[in-house]
Amino acid sequence: MSCSVSPTARKVIETCLEAARAGHTAGGDGALFGGWTWAAVVAAVAVAVSLMIAFVGWRKRAFDKTAAQLQPFHDRLGAVEAEMETLEAKDTVRKADFATLTTLRGQLRDDARRWPDSPLDEIDGLIEKYVAALSEEHARPLWPWRWRVSKKVGLTLKRCDIAADLRTRLTEAKEWIERLLTR
Repeated sequence: MSCSVSPTARKVIETCLEAARAGHTAGGDGALFGGWTWAAVVAAVAVAVSLMIAFVGWRKRAFDKTAAQLQPFHDRLGAVEAEMETLEAKDTVRKADFATLTTLRGQLRDDARRWPDSPLDEIDGLIEKYVAALSEEHARPLWPWRWRVSKKVGLTLKRCDIAADLRTRLTEAKEWIERLLTR
């Protein structure tokens, strides 16, 4: 791994070395407070500062790379919430309406493999349960001779519980991403 020195630090080092050579050839006494020793100390400090700046730049690039990788993941979590709101606002729901949510579920499954430390444990299963509950709730018409009102209310409550749990998990995942992106 090569280490690059900034042009300013390189100029400081060269100036210090020239001053050291000039002091040494002019008959420097070689004492601790002589010109050559101070030049060496200044050059060492310049090298240390240059290395520190290089390290900070490397860390910033690593952070930016992680942020670029996590941004689509964060966007997908928001898209799942938006799709849930869209589906709940509809009066009737067909199988074709779940295509976007199913696609997002597959992408989140891939994200869970890519980021094993993320809190995506049960989001895949919750999305599946949510789709099943929503489709079951909308598939059952409210007819007095066929379905009781209590059954319809029970299905709605079940869907609401699953949706609340799913939203909680999505919020936890977003907070995990935001913690990683805090400098």
